[in-house]
Amino acid sequence: MIVFWHGIGQDGDGSSQLDVILSDGPPKIIKENNWPDARPFIVLCPQYTPANGNIEPGGGCPSIAVIDAFFTWALGAYAVDPKRVYLTGLSCGAVGSWAYLAQHRATTVAAAVLIAGNPGDPAQAGSAWKVAGCGLRDVAIWSLHGDRDDVVPYAPDYNTLQSLMSCSASRPALFTDIAGGGHGIWGGIYDLSAGHGDIYVALQASGMLRSLLDDGYEAAFVSNSDNLGAVLDPKLAAAFLDSRAPFLMEVVPRTKADRKGGHLARRREDGRLVLRETAQTPEEDREALQDVGRHRYGNTNNLWVNLVALDRVLGERSGVLGLPVIVNRKTVDPSDESSPEVFQLETAMGAAIEVFDGAEAIEVSRTRFAPVKTTNDLLVLRSDFYTLTEDVHVVPADGREPGSIFVDLDPDHYKLLRDFDARFPAGPPSLVRASRFVVRGDVTFGPDVAVEGETELESG
Repeated sequence: MIVFWHGIGQDGDGSSQLDVILSDGPPKIIKENNWPDARPFIVLCPQYTPANGNIEPGGGCPSIAVIDAFFTWALGAYAVDPKRVYLTGLSCGAVGSWAYLAQHRATTVAAAVLIAGNPGDPAQAGSAWKVAGCGLRDVAIWSLHGDRDDVVPYAPDYNTLQSLMSCSASRPALFTDIAGGGHGIWGGIYDLSAGHGDIYVALQASGMLRSLLDDGYEAAFVSNSDNLGAVLDPKLAAAFLDSRAPFLMEVVPRTKADRKGGHLARRREDGRLVLRETAQTPEEDREALQDVGRHRYGNTNNLWVNLVALDRVLGERSGVLGLPVIVNRKTVDPSDESSPEVFQLETAMGAAIEVFDGAEAIEVSRTRFAPVKTTNDLLVLRSDFYTLTEDVHVVPADGREPGSIFVDLDPDHYKLLRDFDARFPAGPPSLVRASRFVVRGDVTFGPDVAVEGETELESG
């Protein structure tokens, strides 16, 4: 059973205003029929009505007594496993949940996911830490908070989890810092459909990992569907299995075309390999990120995973790998920059390289890395720079090397597919003899256009 406590904006009278709780979290997922069949739960979403009847902001968060009374009722009303009762809440719901856990600990709840909450300053009397101390670790707790939250302070949450993680306990405690995130970070946390980092948990939760292991499979190869160079290579598979490494990332030397992509680095504290993405990099570090001489190897997202090791690590971490959360700033309508700004939260599957002790990287030919993520990439793919072999492999034309061309089309006119297609009505230009092709402004191309060497066009 999962019990969800909403934020203060969804407080109501419990009857005519009950539908407002459908705007966020598990209720929203269920309303939109997106709850995964592989995770059957009784999900209860009570609406809180402050005792004074004030349901405006500032009217209060659910109290310890209210949450306790609801659990008492729910456990009497539903036939559930009392050892599998879970608590989650956001904002005001997380504030009340922290207070409840400090008082009741694991008497009812086995695990809690608390988003943008406030357990109180651990140095102050009455805080969750002062009330329960390491006793809070009787419950598995995952807390998430945006470091730019201007509604509920970030520091008490962070400091409390640092204290909890220093405790010796059997239940895990995890804090996820949503870098650049404000208060309303929960949409992408409850619904992690954005981001391929969920593949590992999805393999476990769906039962596919257990099925593969039971059938004798030892390893899996995963890649982005937009990487047209990602094909299963028997030699790489054999080398990976012979190495006994738990995780292997294929990397390529970075070129100017890769300057905005993720790169491989080694963490100073423990020497582990880590993946750093553009969206995780502060603005003041972007220039260093894009220095392909300093950070020489880019991630292809062609990954080899030892399934036995994955099963073991997921078990050790209670199903949570704890991959860094990436914050992408976007607009509701990608074609209209004036539309409301939104945050897309995701995790990257390549980031799992830091989770596995003994993870390795291997340099491969750029023929295994032909991503099509932007219209710049699409233009190269559609041109004569690439050819399609009889065995349906996308390879560079004779005399060309992968990554030996740089294309940069003005994003104001070519970023969206419909705008891109409209400016190449006769098809792409020939790029087989081009090394650099830059377009600034609004240019429409006619038939039989050939680009050679380094070319830059600017609309008049």
